[in-house]
Amino acid sequence: MTQIPWGIERNIENSLAYFLETQANGKTVFYKGTQTPIDIRVGNTPQQNWGMPSISVYADSETAPRAFIGNNKRFTTNLIIIEIRALDGGMRSDLKDWLVSTINDGFAVYTYTASSSTPDSPDKVLYGQASIDFVTNTSLRNTKDSNITEKFRQNISINITIAIPA
Repeated sequence: MTQIPWGIERNIENSLAYFLETQANGKTVFYKGTQTPIDIRVGNTPQQNWGMPSISVYADSETAPRAFIGNNKRFTTNLIIIEIRALDGGMRSDLKDWLVSTINDGFAVYTYTASSSTPDSPDKVLYGQASIDFVTNTSLRNTKDSNITEKFRQNISINITIAIPA
């Protein structure tokens, strides 16, 4: 039986999460007298095993207009949503500033291939370099009667175009 390869959206999500994990390694945010590590996840719905604060990434949509008139080549961009969930407003703001400056110059995109011998660590090969355009950067202010994962949220949407090396 042949396995369907991971699609471009899944590759982008996991590449961005990998990039953020490497950038956040060893970094913490200050909360009530303690240093708190940053949890990086793929997905849009918080799970029980997610730590706080967390940064989650997920693909939203793809556009592919024609690159040139009279040509079937497509200029493809992917809309990616990044959500920051924090323990208070100051932490949310600090994480937002760190995240924007961290991803501003783009990141490497890999193609992932599932491995039966190491299912939690798929094989990856460099696919290209992601270029980023910020679309929105909005604080979600639903602080009334919200649980902690929803109370201090920041929603950042970015358009990603991938430059593939020749």
